[in-house]
Amino acid sequence: MLVKKKITDLEKSWRDDIWRNSSKARTDFDSKWGVQEEILFELQEGLTATYEYNDNQQLVTYESRDDEGEKLRSIEIEYHPNYHKKLRTERRGDNYKSEYVYNQKGILEERIIETNNSTAVDTYHRNENNELIKVKTIEKDNSGNLIQERIINRKYKNDGKTVHSITTGESYWGNRKSNIYSNRIYEYDEKGNNKEIIRKDKEDKIDEIWEYEHDEKGNTILATEKDSEGNIVTKNTHQYEYDEYGNKIKYLSKSKRGRVRINERYFYERLK
Repeated sequence: MLVKKKITDLEKSWRDDIWRNSSKARTDFDSKWGVQEEILFELQEGLTATYEYNDNQQLVTYESRDDEGEKLRSIEIEYHPNYHKKLRTERRGDNYKSEYVYNQKGILEERIIETNNSTAVDTYHRNENNELIKVKTIEKDNSGNLIQERIINRKYKNDGKTVHSITTGESYWGNRKSNIYSNRIYEYDEKGNNKEIIRKDKEDKIDEIWEYEHDEKGNTILATEKDSEGNIVTKNTHQYEYDEYGNKIKYLSKSKRGRVRINERYFYERLK
């Protein structure tokens, strides 16, 4: 099945030189695989998006082309016999390729990103509850020299929410070597929404705090950054609009001074 759409109605974004839009293909069935929505991508003015689905209404290819028919972006997806995702390959021109590898349960095990300059491999390690407890990243340049090696360790509470994340590693640029370190603590409200992130330095002292407020759908409507002494550094507000089916049709983000940071509209196509 092919679905084509050419974007003509656009909403200006936070950057004056970029126009943003989204095309979203969606299906109605969810009795067998629980699939409600397939894909969401941003398109620039004049581009055409093409979606192709298999007999199970699962997305297998996506392409975007410009007015002259030149391919700008493509995605191919393979599935296991049990309908779970197996491999997702994305290409952007000649200088970017990414591969996401999934196991029989559709759980991500490895990500490979290739560019003109380097190749980065992420491996994902999980506990018996399939919770991600460690991500190891190794990035090398095209000559095989190490650019960075990084490990992210996570801890969870009983409901599966991340409560602690520590990132350590090293990066290399020529003869220079730098340490990588990040320590984040997460707190949640009674509905399970992330209400606070505390970032600490190597001495375990508070570096910055982010506080969040949410609407009834769980969307962040206010994000406040504070320094180590509790002083407000920045404050961003977020607004959302939905259609009669509950699909998000508009997203607006403003800074502390009311400057529009992001202004997006979403357009949907229903598959027959």
